[in-house]
Amino acid sequence: MIAHVVLYEMRPDLDTADRDHLHHTIRTTFGSVPSLRRWMIGRRITLGLSYEIEMHPGYEYAAVLEFDDRTGLLDYLDHPLHAELAKLFWSCSTRTLVFDYEMVAGDPGTAHTIGS
Repeated sequence: MIAHVVLYEMRPDLDTADRDHLHHTIRTTFGSVPSLRRWMIGRRITLGLSYEIEMHPGYEYAAVLEFDDRTGLLDYLDHPLHAELAKLFWSCSTRTLVFDYEMVAGDPGTAHTIGS
């Protein structure tokens, strides 16, 4: 499984209508691309724990998109709806990090090879 991970900050001057439009476009795009198996989007929480001290400030939002394989991710990235979303997304965000990970799933206690 491939995880496409996007960490981002929204422009502070973005009004409610623009935020709503972005969120609507995200839901529409994610729901319309066949190769996208599952997606999650959310806002960062803090718990006051020690590891949070070491984190770079910011990146209030995250999106995690799951694909069966690299081909599925590339199909998403090449999809016309993704191009429209990307244009809108970049106009609404101030800072963004994007990473792709090849993931393995398992049950607790099950050994898996990572990064073959």
